[in-house]
Formats: sequence, C-alpha cells, structure tokens
Amino acid sequence: MNAYVNPEWPDQRLSDAEREAAVAELAIARAEGRLAPTEYDERAAAAQRAVTRADLAPLFADLPDPTSTLPASSVTTAPPPPVAVADSPTQRQSRALGGRIGDTIMALTPFLAVALFFITGFQVTFVWAWLWFLLIPIAGIIIYGPGNRSETEASARPSRALGGRIGDTVMALTPFLAVALFFITGFNGSFAWSWLWFLIIPVTAIIIYGPGGGSRRAQD
Repeated sequence: MNAYVNPEWPDQRLSDAEREAAVAELAIARAEGRLAPTEYDERAAAAQRAVTRADLAPLFADLPDPTSTLPASSVTTAPPPPVAVADSPTQRQSRALGGRIGDTIMALTPFLAVALFFITGFQVTFVWAWLWFLLIPIAGIIIYGPGNRSETEASARPSRALGGRIGDTVMALTPFLAVALFFITGFNGSFAWSWLWFLIIPVTAIIIYGPGGGSRRAQD
C-alpha cells in the first residue's frame, strides 16, 4: 500500500523537505500520465499546504506505490534547471577594439592630449597646440567605431555606459561640442583659454564610463 495513504505516524507534522518530496512524487505520476496537468497543479498546491502526514493521504489515494517512501530525505529529485545570471560589469566583455587594452588606451588619451597641449604650448605656441585634443575623438572612433563588432554582438551585448545607448551617444557627440565651443569662444574672445572646453571630454568620459557607471546602469 502507498506509504502516503497509510503513513506510520499520521499525526506527525510534516517538514518542508517532506512536502517537497510529496510534490516530487506527484510530478512522477504526472510524467507517467497518471495525472493530468490541472490535477497535478491542484494536488501539488495541496501538498505544499499540508500540515501532517495524514493530510497527504487523499492526494495519493488513487495512485500506486511511489518509487520511494517517507521520509523525504530518501527521495531523489531532478536538479532544477540552471538560472541564467546577468553578467556583472567585471564579467562583461569590452566593446573596445583590443578589449581591455583598447579601454585603457582610450582612458589615457585625454590625459595624453592635455600633456601634449601644455608641452607644445609652452615650448612653441598655444595657437595650434589645441589640435592635440583631436586625438580624443580620433581614438574614440578607432577604438569604439561601429566596425569593431558585428551587428549580432552589438544588439546582444549591453552598453557599458551610464544610461546605456543614450550615454554612448552623448559621449560620441561631446568631442564635436568641445570643438565647436572652442572655435566660437576663440574667435569671439581669445584662444588663450578656449582650449578649456576640451576638458569636458575626459570629464564626460569619467562620468559615463567611470568605475561606477556599470553598477549605476544596472540599478536603472
């Protein structure tokens, strides 16, 4: 006779493991075609609500002997399917040409441009020293240009920028904004300090692609 129908201690309260074992036994009956899906759902829900072993008896009254008996520790159930876990910022592949090396080069380019600007300015003249800042958008186009990954990768891989694609767009437009402001300020005032507009490029890059950008984007 089914051990669930005639338990040895009917008034003994069930443990969580024993309830799960009963549900697993019902799942076997469903897999064998003994229970319809709706019947299984109803009985599984009742098994989860059961308090004593006697509460399980009506659920197995019309079923043959199970493959295992109480206690639940003797029941072997199939492992649950693996749960897909979203990539963390440290696991996510880089979008840059050359991977992390490209990211590092792009991060250092603004500082290199500032250093070359001052070196050329003090040693020669500041009139054309600002041209070094053009290294930043050029490096960005080379390293993060659309040809560096396939369309499938582009659609499947999430953006590392704060704000996602919007952040990428803002970063792409920032160098052109800096150049425009440089010329506007230079021709209407003086080129001596108009180069400061180029500093918004590294500042924007730090805000959008900084260490906290990935976690903040995930929270959004």
